[in-house]
Amino acid sequence: MGDTIKLLIADSTYEPDRSFNHILKSEGGIEIVGKVETGDRVVEMAKIIKPDVVLLDAEIEGLDAMEAVRHLLNNDPNVLVVMVFTEKNKTYVKRAMASGARDFLVKPFTVNSLVDTIKSLYELDKSRREALKAEAGEKNEEKEAYDFRLPTESKIVTLFSTKGGVGKSLIAINLAVSIAGKTKKKVALVDLDLMSGDIALMLDLYPKRTIVDMVKDMNGIDKDTLQEYLVHHSSGLSVLPAPISPEQAEYITSNSLEKIIYILARNYDYIVIDTGPSFKEVNLTALDMSNHILFVTTLDLPSVKSSRVGLDIMKKLNYEDNKVNLILNRYSKKHGISIKDLEKTAKKSILNVIPMDDAIAISSINTGAPFMLNNSRKPIAKKISEISDFIIQGK
Repeated sequence: MGDTIKLLIADSTYEPDRSFNHILKSEGGIEIVGKVETGDRVVEMAKIIKPDVVLLDAEIEGLDAMEAVRHLLNNDPNVLVVMVFTEKNKTYVKRAMASGARDFLVKPFTVNSLVDTIKSLYELDKSRREALKAEAGEKNEEKEAYDFRLPTESKIVTLFSTKGGVGKSLIAINLAVSIAGKTKKKVALVDLDLMSGDIALMLDLYPKRTIVDMVKDMNGIDKDTLQEYLVHHSSGLSVLPAPISPEQAEYITSNSLEKIIYILARNYDYIVIDTGPSFKEVNLTALDMSNHILFVTTLDLPSVKSSRVGLDIMKKLNYEDNKVNLILNRYSKKHGISIKDLEKTAKKSILNVIPMDDAIAISSINTGAPFMLNNSRKPIAKKISEISDFIIQGK
């Protein structure tokens, strides 16, 4: 095998010896590029050294192993995670695979079994990537003949953040509901958080198809068949759900998303897009095509810091200042950081401040009922209503 496979080991009890390392390199073309002993550390280290494969102990200390898998894949969808179990904890294999692990080994295992597992997994994934690349190339060739002119009467709103956990998805849902309720027009809600989107779940919807199916059938979609790929909510929203598993994220390319937005814009008056927290190419496509970008943040220090970085990047991308609007979510005076502090750090005025109301927010998520429908007089809902007015009026 021509490629050298970079292996990161995350195990507090396992220490490979020299002979082990030699066999890995000579027999499998595998190089150990690092060894860590906690779940938190493997996530941090993987960001730096970018391994091809992570060998992760299911009983790793610190961050839970399943949670570590999700973080690893969120940071790099291409990384291959092999979980290591003992006979005692083998019952967690299904849970591990559901989290995104690609294969597993049971202790004690031989160096040869490790080599075989990693090589076969790597080669299989390599073939998959080459097939995807070829498919993307074919779509690039088709692109010239595809009319991507967006209808001027449709509006595209993308919610974005450089940090997860800021409440962006709940805002997207209720904003879309508010726009639909006020305008009585057609509104599509796109879950573009490809690694961990939960909008369908938050709306108590159980889709038969997702954005992945739409991409696979792209050439056969027209006005009549479009609805087969969307799931409809009682509020009037049409929802395009995120992939079922993180592994499917690679099916969504910049070109395929461009086509999706084009098709939706031809059939819907408003498109609200909820993105994952990164400047990946597919998110950049959504941002580029948007009339409005709502940059969502909160008043915790990491969010404030990442907002500054994210807004600086948007300036470098030459987005017009009035296209990007800062939204402060979950505001409370008890946070210790003031609104003025945020604006000073972010170098941008805040469009709207949404107050903290965990009771309403959690109830909305758990019941699948947007609070704009059942609690429209609450302060949190009134602020969403103000944002929808801003979008509708096209300021």
